Amino acid sequence: MVDIAQMSTKEKSDYIFALSTPDHPNPITRFDWIEKVLFGDIQTFVDGIENYLSHKDTLPKDPPRGGGNLALPILICTALELVSALFSGTTRQKDGRAYNATENVRQFVIRYFPGFYTEFPLIFWDGVRNGITHSFFPKYFEYGGKIIGLSFFVEDRKAQSNIREWDEIKEIETPILISFNSLELVRILKESIQRYRIELEKSEELQNKFIEAFSSYEQIINIDGNPKSEEARKIIDKLSREKFIITELKT
Repeated sequence: MVDIAQMSTKEKSDYIFALSTPDHPNPITRFDWIEKVLFGDIQTFVDGIENYLSHKDTLPKDPPRGGGNLALPILICTALELVSALFSGTTRQKDGRAYNATENVRQFVIRYFPGFYTEFPLIFWDGVRNGITHSFFPKYFEYGGKIIGLSFFVEDRKAQSNIREWDEIKEIETPILISFNSLELVRILKESIQRYRIELEKSEELQNKFIEAFSSYEQIINIDGNPKSEEARKIIDKLSREKFIITELKT
């Protein structure tokens, strides 16, 4: 990991915002990894959703297609967990079992998201990340005898996420439904990251946390004696044999 104590103020800023690989065909900064690489993939997915919504009536029914309303939150959670780790300065690579993604996200959402989401960041995160991401099925919660469910939609970009009584469920008394507009979530997360960047550019404390976290991602992990080591040996042996065969053919 990088020794922050030995870095000047300029070196810290450059680590985050200067081109890290200027000789690369498509050079990016470390912060670009969030704004351009990760969000670039999310935008490609959003473009696909919008194209589907515009042409779904003319597309063949086989194979079946979905609206991306559940898959898109998974990408959003990936981005949210990453930027929250950089904001807090803690990662699983650096902190092991002490790493707490839920607390990182709670702090980031409260600080940078608009009011609707700051009222229940833990239900939002648990319902999306631990529900959709791990089981591809929304979570349900019960409190005070009332059921709280989560749903995700993409049909109307202008529609806001909302809380309402869940009229479609008749067998449960006054269930509550939190409906998230997945496309709205993309915009909100992007805007929250922009607000984070503004603070990051000015705050050395936030820069220190970013560097501690990001540098832990850049570490090379030794897997000697690890269950993966046998697979690594096979990869190296396979490459060595193929190089030997190519050399033999050339001679």
